[in-house]
Amino acid sequence: MSTGSKTGFIVVLMMIAFILFGVSGCGKGSDEKKKDTTVDIFDDSDVKQTTTKNKDSLTDMEVSTNEDGYKTTEYTKDSEEEAKNCKEQMIVLSGRKSDVYKIEEDCYYKGDKYVIYFRKGCVITGDTAAAVEGVMKRLEELYGMSYDNTDHLTTYPWRRDFFGMTSYNGINTDNKRVNILVKPYEDGAEEYADDSVVLLYDKYMDMECGDFGNVIAGLARALRERQSGFMGDIFERGFALYNEQKLGREYNLADERMIQFIDANGGEDQFNKADVTGDPEGIYKKLEEGEESGNYLVFNIPYLYEYGYRFVSFLMETYGSDVVNKISEISTGYDYDYGFVDIELEIIKKATSEDVFTKFAQWLSNDWDNYISDYMDFLDASTAE
Repeated sequence: MSTGSKTGFIVVLMMIAFILFGVSGCGKGSDEKKKDTTVDIFDDSDVKQTTTKNKDSLTDMEVSTNEDGYKTTEYTKDSEEEAKNCKEQMIVLSGRKSDVYKIEEDCYYKGDKYVIYFRKGCVITGDTAAAVEGVMKRLEELYGMSYDNTDHLTTYPWRRDFFGMTSYNGINTDNKRVNILVKPYEDGAEEYADDSVVLLYDKYMDMECGDFGNVIAGLARALRERQSGFMGDIFERGFALYNEQKLGREYNLADERMIQFIDANGGEDQFNKADVTGDPEGIYKKLEEGEESGNYLVFNIPYLYEYGYRFVSFLMETYGSDVVNKISEISTGYDYDYGFVDIELEIIKKATSEDVFTKFAQWLSNDWDNYISDYMDFLDASTAE
C-alpha cells in the first residue's frame, strides 16, 4: 500500500473511532479517549451503563452526536400532574459514561428519590443520574435510613435563591425528593447541602475527575438531616466527610480534597490537637457558638470540618454506625429554638455515654494516627495514578 493510501486509511479509521466513541473528558468535551467502563457503585441488577431499562430512571437508547461532538440533547414529557406548568423540560440521559452532553437550556431529570436540575452551560455525562442513584442507595443500606423520611424538612427557599421563583414551577414543591442543583463550574457558586437541597458544580458529577466526593458528602448530609433536622455544624459536616472517606474507598476515588481535612497545609495550624484533647467538650461548644479561643478563630469553617470529621469517625469506631440512628431518634424529641448547643451535647451523650468527650480526647491522642494512616496511604496511591 502506498504512503498516501496508508494515510487515507488511517484518517478513515480515526473518523470512525470519533463517531463511535464521541467526546470525553473531565467535565467537558475532549479529544482524548476515555474508558467506558462500569463503575463499581452501580448495582448491576438495577442499572447498566450500556443498556438501561429502569422505567423511572435511565433510558435504553441510541444517542446522536451534534457538530460540536456533544451528544444531542433529547427531552421527554413529565407524566406527573405537578409538571404541567413547568417551562423547563425533562432531559433523557443515555446511562453511558461515554456520552457527554452540553446543556443548552435549563432542564431537569427526575428519579424516585431525587430531582437533578441542570443549569444552562453544564457539561455532564450520560451516567450522571445512575451515579447519584448508586450513592443514595448505598448510604441508605449503610445506615438503615431512608430519603423517604420527610417528617423534618425545612422550608429553605432554594428555588428563589438559586434559580428564581418562576423556575421549575411545580416541580417537587413538597421537597419529598432531594433537590440536586447542578451549575456550570465556570459560573461559581457556594457549595451547599441540607435536608432538601444539594448544590454542586457540573464537574463534580464525573467520578473520574476526583471531585465526586462532593456528591457523596452532599447526599450523606441530606440523608442524615432528613431523619431529624439539623444537628449542628460539627456533627453534620463530620458525617458528610466520614462518608466521603468511606464510600470514596469503596469506589476507589482519587479524592485529593480530603487531604486538607486530615493534614491541613502539612501541619497543625488549622487543627490544634492539644487544644481539643485539653477540653474537647468546651472546644465543641465554642466552635458551635462561634467564639474565639486559643491561637485560632474557632468559627473558621475548615476547623469545624476537621473537628467534625474526627469526632464522627470516633463515634463510628467506638459505638458503631447505629449511633447515627440513635442520635437522630433522640433529637426528634427536642425543641431547637433555644440553647441549641447544650441540647446537642445532651443528645450526643444520651446516644453514647456521659464521658463521650473524654473518650474522644483519648481516642484522638492514642488512635487517630493509626486510624487515618491507612486511608492516607490509599489517598497517596490513588492520587498519584
